[in-house]
Amino acid sequence: MSLGTKLIQFRKEKKLSQVEVSERLDIKQPTYQSWEADQTQPNYDSIAKLATIFEKKIGDFYDSEQIKVNNHQEHNNTFEVNVINEEVTRKLIEALEKLLVTKEKEIERECHISALQAQEIQKLKQEIERLQKNGESGN
Repeated sequence: MSLGTKLIQFRKEKKLSQVEVSERLDIKQPTYQSWEADQTQPNYDSIAKLATIFEKKIGDFYDSEQIKVNNHQEHNNTFEVNVINEEVTRKLIEALEKLLVTKEKEIERECHISALQAQEIQKLKQEIERLQKNGESGN
């Protein structure tokens, strides 16, 4: 079942109109309508708000093939399960890769600046030594 179909089903279960849902989300009704029509997808924050409005879990908005169990660990007789949506994971990885490239460029720029500063410091030290020698020989 598509996300749009689920949105329609959840909305009808709550006997809400598209206008009422969009007002609660603080978005325009055509935006919400495009989600129900599977023309566009809501972001994670909107899904979280929809879960509250419809009294559902976030996982209820995704099909089981869209969700995979990443890992589980036993802690004090309870299980911690991390559920990751592959699309969200892919987008997160893309964002982190872009951030990494940006940070690498910043580091390169800072290293270049540091190298120039080190050269300048070396020149200043040489100038100080020269001036000190000239001052000593002049005394």
